[in-house]
Amino acid sequence: MCPDPCYDVIVVGGGPAGSAASIILRTEKLRVLLLEKSTFPRDKPCGGCISQKTVTFLSERFDTSVTELRQKQVITGKADSVDIWINGSNVFSHTLDIPFYFINRALYDSYLLNLAKEAGTEVHEGTTVLTTDPILGTVQLADGRVIQSSVIIGADGVHGNMRFYLPSYSQEKDTWRSNLAIGIKGTIPWDRWNSKQAGLRPDCCRPSHAGLFFGVVPYGYGWAFPHREGVQLGIGGLIRKNRGKLREHFIRFLRLFGTDPSEMANIRGYPLPFGMVHADAGYKRLLIAGDAAGYIDPLMGEGIFYAHRTWELAALAAIDGIRSGILPDIMYQKYLREFLIPDIRWMKIYSDVIYTGLACHLDIIISGVIHLSGPYIIHNVSNGWGSEINKVW
Repeated sequence: MCPDPCYDVIVVGGGPAGSAASIILRTEKLRVLLLEKSTFPRDKPCGGCISQKTVTFLSERFDTSVTELRQKQVITGKADSVDIWINGSNVFSHTLDIPFYFINRALYDSYLLNLAKEAGTEVHEGTTVLTTDPILGTVQLADGRVIQSSVIIGADGVHGNMRFYLPSYSQEKDTWRSNLAIGIKGTIPWDRWNSKQAGLRPDCCRPSHAGLFFGVVPYGYGWAFPHREGVQLGIGGLIRKNRGKLREHFIRFLRLFGTDPSEMANIRGYPLPFGMVHADAGYKRLLIAGDAAGYIDPLMGEGIFYAHRTWELAALAAIDGIRSGILPDIMYQKYLREFLIPDIRWMKIYSDVIYTGLACHLDIIISGVIHLSGPYIIHNVSNGWGSEINKVW
């Protein structure tokens, strides 16, 4: 007998991934419970860049347009062009056929969560999951309640515990830890933004321009992204390659632009997986997605699209499992290997070339690689590396 209440799917996590899965599941009239430990809107440290593949996903799945996101002030900026710098030298400039957009994550997450509610998802905010049983399909909450479902989809983030229930995690936890990165970002208001102090090209500072800076942090990069309230400056790099020095690298990066932390607003640090994905991200009735399973772009650290896409694949596997009466984990792993992992592996190869080459002080060679491959790389970062990346069922 199923404990009361009983659901078809329990979704753990109310970020972009959880909301996307809930909406998709509700189109099949499934009973969906979404559990979120925070209360929305909540701050979410993030670079906030969404590429064309994310825009396509939102349009095709949820009929959400860029115009609507602008009207709701979710989109706070865009870049029509991009420069790539290596150790102070501009090695690549490119006008984008399709812009990159920059979002307010708190508003973005709330917007999607509201779509999930409108679709009929039962949402419990301020609710913490203590334990999960992948075999029985149960979760125990902090208040002692035990809730059961046919499928549990977990995306409790990079420091969550849902992935601990994967049999492969005990063998992979050291690799997981060694591939964790830290991002640090802050915003300098437009009225303080002055590139002349650093001697960088003024193009780097236009409201519709983005800059990427390699060589400012080992095994990582820096960025300058235009938002409505100002320019977001940030760096991200592997923890194991920057032990105790990421703040120092961040301050040095700010000095390139003639600024320092005292002039920045909302400086935040946040962890992210950087090159470690769980290919076997399912066990019995439990499916793990998004950051919790390591699915982000290993070159640029983009995570929003991969949160959406892994949750979509998890939702589709859940629907298949419920319809057929079989466990969903095998189908989910099949979907990941067919439609997503090849894309991430290509990016991992390219990122290894860039970051290892810079670590070996091969700046001239890496500059040549970026200069020659830049248009191809920008296109694939924006649209995905494989024809199946955004396939619609």
